[in-house]
Amino acid sequence: MPSALTYPGVYVEEIPSGVRTIVGVGTSIAAFVGRAARGPVNTPIVINSFGDFERQFGGIWKDSTLGYAVRDFYLNGGSQAVIVRLFNSAYKSEQELSDLAAATDLAIKTGTEAATPKAAAEAIVGALSGATDKVVESIRKAMQSALDAKGADVATVLEAAKSARQDALAALDREKALSSARELAVQTAKEITDAATKAAEAKEATAADVGKAVAATKPSSKDPIAHAVEEQLKKAAAKAAVVPGATAADLLNVVKKSDQIVGAVVFAQAPASIAGLDVNGLALQARNEGAWGNALRGRIDHKTLKVGESDPSKFFNLTIQDTNTKVTEVFSNVTLLTGPRNVAGVLEARSELVRVKAGAKLPKGRPEKHEDGGDSWDDAHSSKVNEIASDGEILTKSDYTGPGMEGHKTGLFALLDADQFNILCLPPFSHGGSIPDSLIDEAIALCEKRRAMLLIDPPAEWATKNAVTKAMNAQTAPIGAVHRNAALFFPRVLQADPLLDEQIGEFVPCGIVAGIFARTDATRGVWKAPAGFDASLRGVSQLSVALNDSENGELNKLGINCLRSMPAAGKVVWGARTREGDDRLASEWKYIPVRRTALYIEESLYRGTHWVVFEPNDEPLWGQIRLNVGAFMNDLYRKGAFQGQTPGAAYFVKCDKETNPQNDIDKGIVNIHVGFAPLKPAEFVVIKLQQIAGQILT
Repeated sequence: MPSALTYPGVYVEEIPSGVRTIVGVGTSIAAFVGRAARGPVNTPIVINSFGDFERQFGGIWKDSTLGYAVRDFYLNGGSQAVIVRLFNSAYKSEQELSDLAAATDLAIKTGTEAATPKAAAEAIVGALSGATDKVVESIRKAMQSALDAKGADVATVLEAAKSARQDALAALDREKALSSARELAVQTAKEITDAATKAAEAKEATAADVGKAVAATKPSSKDPIAHAVEEQLKKAAAKAAVVPGATAADLLNVVKKSDQIVGAVVFAQAPASIAGLDVNGLALQARNEGAWGNALRGRIDHKTLKVGESDPSKFFNLTIQDTNTKVTEVFSNVTLLTGPRNVAGVLEARSELVRVKAGAKLPKGRPEKHEDGGDSWDDAHSSKVNEIASDGEILTKSDYTGPGMEGHKTGLFALLDADQFNILCLPPFSHGGSIPDSLIDEAIALCEKRRAMLLIDPPAEWATKNAVTKAMNAQTAPIGAVHRNAALFFPRVLQADPLLDEQIGEFVPCGIVAGIFARTDATRGVWKAPAGFDASLRGVSQLSVALNDSENGELNKLGINCLRSMPAAGKVVWGARTREGDDRLASEWKYIPVRRTALYIEESLYRGTHWVVFEPNDEPLWGQIRLNVGAFMNDLYRKGAFQGQTPGAAYFVKCDKETNPQNDIDKGIVNIHVGFAPLKPAEFVVIKLQQIAGQILT
């Protein structure tokens, strides 16, 4: 009633109706986690088209499977996706490279105390737990080869490990920019070694003679990395020359170890994760990790406008361009002074290309301007990257999950920061690869928590139907645990690769199937099975394994959804079972549309009933709950989401004294019971035909 009735007259009061409309959530927001050429790392980004993906993440990329899966999603009817870019930085800094070399060297030394060759190999592998998979695998294979040879001893195993270590470290340096520098560095080391050898071979040569010869050598290359090798070798020789009792042979041995110095110097110059850019003393870095930042350039000019009472000589204009995409950003009237136009704050808030490098020493005054005229983006009129970045290494399981990652919401768990996703796709780490079984299990656990479905791709080794049935019956298939929130599709698909001149390549189907889920939801509803003649595979040339009806039948009863090539319809999805769809399990969540309908109702009611919290827990509240939840369920019934000829046969909503005894009320609990009669797909169509017997006169 009105707060106070003071005068005779009419008072108007608005009374709440109790109607709080529950809106259904989206049903086909697909999340993709993997490696991309550019974009934010460990951050869920919502996109609405493949054009968005190309702009923010670089599009399809030969070193990753993620872009192909996202392309297939939109090609097959997808609408909204959440992208999480992961980045394996490998060894981005001089310190990390030094740590790797030291760690692998120390690991190999642990094998020297072993009593047997096998024990030495096991000790070394155990000590290499902190190194990369690539390094560990190279060393392990080399030691195994040594163990398999006749007469193997501890020394043989150690030598094999050392050799493999050097090779593995060298293999990490994949950047073309360093290949020529390495050759020049080796050449420089050879010239110095040759000079030292010649001096040592002279009659009555001393260590001082060899040292003088090394110091006097002037290598032909002026490359900075080669010059660094020269300095290191000369320092090592000078230090050895003054050791009491040193001979010419001793000094020569020091110089001959030049390969170690070459390796150390070249690896110290290895590309970083994030490109660095020095614009006339203003230290910037690319916004995100990856070699895309190597194409950045910056320009400074002093054509500023007067800002209030500020001194215009303290302000400058900064222009940044990505020379690959031609995207240009202009920041006018920025300054190094504290204030709203401080360049660090402006770039952090507005730039998608660069930011001020943390901890960098900035100029005392405003940076010098670049010269005008000519090409604004050539070396004479702009600054280019001075710290080259790499695209990192192929992802591993540790980039997705690991200790502390869920708490920090990184890797796979970055999706915890996403508002919503209904479908999760994990493309393989590399082309032709498979997702590890343990990672699938962790992805399923995340999907259960977030009420989503995981689409599992067939392992790469499933090249035939027999390989599938053998793996499934032997329970050795690397496809994760049996769970109602996951579905498996077989086989892989063959598509034209635009990066390889339209050559046919093999790809995983998760992106295609996710797109079909979205297309079916939009045209028929989440309760319709995403399979059948309407579920055509767009952009697919062939299937990697052709299946007939009998083979399809074998796999279907195991809960494997087959992709088939059907007459007239073409390539289609021909199965709609969850991982609990094996006939032997007799699960109520056997079918994908039934499970997805339940997840849709759960998420919609979860989001639509938050208003109930802290309301008085009595019959008026229960009545409001029945009204609003019932209206939501009735709307689904009218759309054809449930079985039943009447609403009462299709669903129920119960919230009353029976579901809420006094003991629960005293605990602050309100119980809402919702049930529905799900639509199940007509998986087997049986037609019974008989002849009508002619009328016989009797």
